[in-house]
Amino acid sequence: MPNSNNFLQNEKSRPFKWPTLFLIAVSLVFAAACSGDSGAVEDFAEEVNPADPTPTNLPSSTPTPIDSLDTSTPITSPTPVLSQFEQDEKDGIIRSPLNGTPVSEESLTRRVLGVKIDNHLEARPQSGIEKADLIFEIWVEGLTRYLALFQASDVDYLGPIRSMRPTDIALQNSLATTFVNSGGQNWVAEIAWNSSVLYFLEPEGTFRINDRYPPHNLYGDTVALRDLDDRGDYDEPIGALWNFGEMPKDATPATQITMTYPYKFSSSWYWNPVLNHYEKNTTGNPHYYLDSEGNAQRVSADTLIVFEMDVLTTCYGCTSGGAVPVTVTTGSGPAWILADGKVVSGTWSREADTEWFSLQDEDGSDLKVPPGRIWVTLARNDRTTIQ
Repeated sequence: MPNSNNFLQNEKSRPFKWPTLFLIAVSLVFAAACSGDSGAVEDFAEEVNPADPTPTNLPSSTPTPIDSLDTSTPITSPTPVLSQFEQDEKDGIIRSPLNGTPVSEESLTRRVLGVKIDNHLEARPQSGIEKADLIFEIWVEGLTRYLALFQASDVDYLGPIRSMRPTDIALQNSLATTFVNSGGQNWVAEIAWNSSVLYFLEPEGTFRINDRYPPHNLYGDTVALRDLDDRGDYDEPIGALWNFGEMPKDATPATQITMTYPYKFSSSWYWNPVLNHYEKNTTGNPHYYLDSEGNAQRVSADTLIVFEMDVLTTCYGCTSGGAVPVTVTTGSGPAWILADGKVVSGTWSREADTEWFSLQDEDGSDLKVPPGRIWVTLARNDRTTIQ
């Protein structure tokens, strides 16, 4: 029989074997699991590795059927924000063919009325020009004058009114306008007679005021002046003169444009970012008009169109009278459109004065003209500076 004391002594003298103990522990755990004592297994697992608990509520791996999804609240895309022009187009507003602003449908067949406006120093500030649907600035002898066109709008105090030039007829020939002025040379009148323009020299509906000296004191009422033309309204509305649209987002910033002429005369426009329009200077001085209350206001515009053109001094071989500056409005040349403090450049073209102008960019696409109060300047070639 073995000596138990010797066994114990021998065991004490052996080194302790930890692997053996580990195997014994694992065997005990396995035995407990097999006997259904799950509590002992969980307690041991938490004791062995408490930092790595086993999740008990795992999501189902089975996909949810589409039919069971909640579709009571549809997912919608954000509504795009439309510009004023885009909203107007969506609403189908009726636009003026002269400046693109909203007008009544009845106004579309009204015959356009043209009135020649004085721009002499003693004629400033003018009255009623802010009501015009479209204005042209044209070089004459030593200064510019204005051709104011009215269709949807009217004013009862407009002037001063001055004499006509051949360029006035060329600009209006495609519109068959009623044209009121204070006179003109015989050879200019002959050009008018051979056009679609029906002109009237200081007619009924005009009047002279005492506050200014002749010839800078002739004024008129556009409502009365319209009644002069027995042709009445157009049979059909005239088409839009411009391709109305918004300024390109990548247009070049431009806050000033100046057109120079002989005799140190100039016409300039400056962008006013507070009022969002251009303000006019004439030969370096702020240009004003008188409103209906007699208060002086800055001449301003929303959109500027500038054409560079040839200017001739001629009377076309007349046998009486004298030569005057004539701006050649047919052919083609440089053009600029300014709006929103920006500018785009392109080319104007016109085959005959019985047609209207075309405006294209360098790729041949039509230039957009932003609607608003529009001034068109007929500048001399190579005399335009933009900043």
